[in-house]
Amino acid sequence: MKAKTIPRISVIDGHVPDEIIDKSLAAVPAYNSKEWRSGLARLPLSVPGMAFLGASIYGTFSQYYTDVRPDIELAGARQLLVGESIVPHREPTACAEKTYHRRLGVVLFLNDPSGGALQLWDVNGPVEEVDPVRGRIVIYDVEHYHAVTMVEAGRRLSIEMYLTSKHLKVDQPYRHSYEMIPTHTKG
Repeated sequence: MKAKTIPRISVIDGHVPDEIIDKSLAAVPAYNSKEWRSGLARLPLSVPGMAFLGASIYGTFSQYYTDVRPDIELAGARQLLVGESIVPHREPTACAEKTYHRRLGVVLFLNDPSGGALQLWDVNGPVEEVDPVRGRIVIYDVEHYHAVTMVEAGRRLSIEMYLTSKHLKVDQPYRHSYEMIPTHTKG
């Protein structure tokens, strides 16, 4: 059996029904709720977007990894308000239970803010950028540094989760904490 190559980033539009997005938005806490912690809020699995993402994305990518599964412990909603952004970073590969490792990040955009694009980076800067569009799903390899550009207007809302595997890729280091992109100076 030949291994399939996963692209650096996959963008899927038109896959999530509006009804699921609307029900997911109804479950997202108000922007000033105490449920938000550093822009994240855990959502119950009963939220339609969570269940839909877990089932449809898992089904799609289980063909690439035989032991992949959705990581529901780290799934939830993310909000960024006007003026907020996320610096380039990589998440830890280790999951809470320490028997699975993050392989793919999955984002479902719930609305259309101005700004707030997801970027993939290398040490020289951004190499790919995807605008947040209601219903758009973005899947990326967690080995790539990623960032979010500043939100210019509106409230950027998304549901995020990871697909995990019992095995690391051959060249994937084991990280216990977040890693910021190394600073790059041109000589």
